[in-house]
Amino acid sequence: MKHGFKTKNYKINSLIIDSIILKYRYLFKILLITSMLTGNSLTIINISENIGKTNWLIVNDDVMGGVSNSNLSINDNKNLTFRGIISFENNGGFASCRMLYNFNKIKEQNTFILKVRGDGKKYKIILRSNDSSVYYSVNFKTKKNIETTHKIKLNEFDAFFRGRKLNYYNHVDISDMNFVGFQISDKQEGIFSLEVIELIMLKN
Repeated sequence: MKHGFKTKNYKINSLIIDSIILKYRYLFKILLITSMLTGNSLTIINISENIGKTNWLIVNDDVMGGVSNSNLSINDNKNLTFRGIISFENNGGFASCRMLYNFNKIKEQNTFILKVRGDGKKYKIILRSNDSSVYYSVNFKTKKNIETTHKIKLNEFDAFFRGRKLNYYNHVDISDMNFVGFQISDKQEGIFSLEVIELIMLKN
């Protein structure tokens, strides 16, 4: 009986130790991720912290005769909201917004972390420079009314000219870029809405 009692206590103590190890392993992961985000990160858009609130432009297909429209606003959650209506009339079909940003300050950061709440449609994050018609973009898919986080490395960006992919271009040189923004196209007609919660860059 005594031997059985000791064995029972041993099992209970083992369970307690295992739960403590799992708990602190989880806390360690949280601390590690937090240190990654704060130690080597650069916040580009976070309206709730007054970062990325100015120097925005709207560019829609009306520059080519289309009638799509879009606008930017700050919602009740203090997040940037890009919304509008895509129309195929007059061969249109895209809307975009872009923010002037000095990427010369980027040193070791090579990865975007984008946090959004979308409408189930596909969007693009786009990088541009002042002196070139070539732009670089990566697609990301949203979930309707659900917050999603997208990890996008710089070497994932492809070069485009007027919607056509340029396979002979090298990967984007972030120090040459002057704008970052978002676009909806790809034959997605109708109402759209993208809430941008945060955009940061970090070394990864």
